[in-house]
Amino acid sequence: MSVTDDDMVTVLGIIARMDKEQKDEAWTALQNRSQTIRKAALKSFRAGDIVEFDSNRSVIRGEVVASRGKVNVKVRETHRDERESTPDCVTWRVAATLLRLYDNPSAGGLRLPEASE
Repeated sequence: MSVTDDDMVTVLGIIARMDKEQKDEAWTALQNRSQTIRKAALKSFRAGDIVEFDSNRSVIRGEVVASRGKVNVKVRETHRDERESTPDCVTWRVAATLLRLYDNPSAGGLRLPEASE
């Protein structure tokens, strides 16, 4: 679900009128929602999945080695943008929310994991 610009204006207006106790309560709710999103993303990846993520200079593709832990997924790099040459078998620890599942481009391209709420 996405929030519209009008909804954001309304929310920001409400936040501007909150006292400290109400802001603390809203902050706790935001932290809980963020944690739910991170956990759902982490559960959507399994060992053997082929994923992609954006690094500073290129898109990196690799295979999920492990998705244990609270936030990060271990990804062993298998393919990198052809413009760069790197050693084989680099392993990255990447936040699950930054990963995209990769399908064969001829079969439809990239797909995002299903969000479970």
